[in-house]
Amino acid sequence: MHPRMLRLLKEPLLHFTVIGALIFLFYSRGPLGTGSEAPEVILISLGKTEQLKTGFSRAWQRPPTDAELGGLIQDYIREEVYVREAKAYGLGEDDVIIRRRLHQKLEFMSQDIARLAEPSEADLNTLLTAEPARFRAESRLSFEHIYLNPEVHGEKISVVVDTVKASLQEVGVEQPESENSRMLGDPFLLANRFDRIASSEITKQWGPSFLLALEELPLNQWQGPIESPFGTHMVRVSEKIEGHAPDLAEVRAEVRSEWLERQRRQANEDFYKSLRSRYTVKVEAEL
Repeated sequence: MHPRMLRLLKEPLLHFTVIGALIFLFYSRGPLGTGSEAPEVILISLGKTEQLKTGFSRAWQRPPTDAELGGLIQDYIREEVYVREAKAYGLGEDDVIIRRRLHQKLEFMSQDIARLAEPSEADLNTLLTAEPARFRAESRLSFEHIYLNPEVHGEKISVVVDTVKASLQEVGVEQPESENSRMLGDPFLLANRFDRIASSEITKQWGPSFLLALEELPLNQWQGPIESPFGTHMVRVSEKIEGHAPDLAEVRAEVRSEWLERQRRQANEDFYKSLRSRYTVKVEAEL
């Protein structure tokens, strides 16, 4: 090779020029060497414009001005450019949050399809008949109580109970939630009277043993003492409604909600199976 050519090849300036040209060529071809085709078109359709308007109106309770809409469109274009470039570089492939969000969005698509269906009377009756225990109307109780705080009375609680019993017999309290009965007890965090409260709620708030005690009490008579996690109570039950298998008219909303939820889950499962069938899965075993 000619000596002058050898000197030229050793020039640092030539090296920087060549490297710069290669870098420019790489990025001009698009991310990850996507080719020399023209940049992708970002279409702002009428539907997308309406979607941006709707989102703004929901947030601000008014439609956007022309300037605000222009800003929304420019923000969307910026976001779309970054999203497309990130996808081209594969930046979201191993991102757990992105993967879960894409999973959810596909499920939402199948759920939207499921929502198009509305159950018939026969559908609802079939579900109610098949699972009566699920929709059974539970028992309910109405009662009032006089609360005696063990932290206030301590070892004298039994004496206080006898005093309250004597006062109830002497006054002859007949009306529910009367001033006389409330004045006999201590302040209570919850109410002093409960109307048609579900048995499950009584168990949740007062414990199962308290519910069992209430169910055995006669109507319209002060009884006690009955213990609960809160302390000691004198109780009068005024109404008992037994649990029963309801007619569809009583629980239509609950049955319909359950039917739709099952349709949603089934739609998700069917949609997944249809997608899963397109793939062959290979799991590498450890050596």
